[in-house]
Amino acid sequence: MVAGTTVAVDLGGTHVRSALVADDGTVTGRLRRDTPRAAPTPAIVTEMIAEVVEQCRPWSRPDRVVVGVPGLVDHEAERLIHAPNLPAGWVGHLHHDWLSDRAGLPISMANDADLAAVGE
Repeated sequence: MVAGTTVAVDLGGTHVRSALVADDGTVTGRLRRDTPRAAPTPAIVTEMIAEVVEQCRPWSRPDRVVVGVPGLVDHEAERLIHAPNLPAGWVGHLHHDWLSDRAGLPISMANDADLAAVGE
């Protein structure tokens, strides 16, 4: 089993992508779906977390999730404040507790552009 793996999720207005990434940067699984804009909640995020984890068993078990969102994030409250490219009803669901309770893993959220800069 690979220790120290992270599920990375990129939630966008058009697509949602997820990957399981080891601490050394090795990607052991990835998924891509269209963003279900008509869905009442962003359940696609936790569904894709579960799917990428299942895809990579038994050799990987993540210990955390990082979700990149296209909007303004309140890092202290661990929630999305505003995201003009996502369905308006999703903003209230995109916070640490809602996501973590459903994913069963600790979740961190950040602006997608900030995460891209860190990745560089």
